[in-house]
Amino acid sequence: MNEPCVDIIDFGSQYTQIIARKIRSLNVYTQIHAPQTYTFDPGRTKAIVLSGGPSSVNDHDAPDFTFSSIPPEIQILAICYGAQLFAHKHNGKISPSQTREYGRAELTIDGPH
Repeated sequence: MNEPCVDIIDFGSQYTQIIARKIRSLNVYTQIHAPQTYTFDPGRTKAIVLSGGPSSVNDHDAPDFTFSSIPPEIQILAICYGAQLFAHKHNGKISPSQTREYGRAELTIDGPH
C-alpha cells in the first residue's frame, strides 16, 4: 500500500493503540512498527511518532532506533521514551530523576537546539 502514512514506532507504550486510533480518527492512515524492524519509506511516510515505553535510554538493554535513514523534513513527534531516545541520539544528556514522573514535568532547554 502506498497511501500517505504516519508511522508509529512502538517502544512498548500502553498508549500506542490509543495514539494510532486518535490519528486515524483524523482520517490519516497509520501503521504501528517495532523499532528493530522498521524501514522508512520515503514515498509513503509523511510523519513519525516515537511512542513511549517503560525503559530509560540509560538502561543496559534499552530499545534502540536508527534515525539516519529519516530525512530532516519528516516531522517527528517523540513521546516519553521516544523523546529520551531522540534527545540521546542527538547528543542530549538524559539523567535520572530522584522520583518517577507522571503527568507534568519540568524541561530545561539550555541551548538553541
